[in-house]
Amino acid sequence: MQRKRQHPSYWLLYLSLPVMIGLFLLQMRLSLSDTGHQLAQVMIVLVVYGSIWLWLNANRGAIIWEDLEGSKPKTITAASRGPILRRMARWASAIAVFFFR
Repeated sequence: MQRKRQHPSYWLLYLSLPVMIGLFLLQMRLSLSDTGHQLAQVMIVLVVYGSIWLWLNANRGAIIWEDLEGSKPKTITAASRGPILRRMARWASAIAVFFFR
C-alpha cells in the first residue's frame, strides 16, 4: 500500500506572525505596570516560539520528505560548464582590477 506523502501545513506557521502582532497590540492597550508589560511581552515571545517549536516537531517528517524530494542530484554537462567558467573568469578579472591597479 502506497502512503500519500504529507506536506507541512505552512499556513499554521505563517499565522504565528499575525498572532504575535495581535497579542503585542492587545498587551499595549492593557493597563499594566511597566513590569507587567515586560512580563506580558516575555510570555508572548515564549508562547510564539513554543508554538513554532511544536509545529516543527509535528511536521518533522513532512519537512524531511519535502527536503528529500527537492534534493535530486543534478548532472553537470559540458554545455552547462561553459557559462559557469565564463562567469568565473569575469569575476576573477573584476576582482583582479581592484588588487592590481
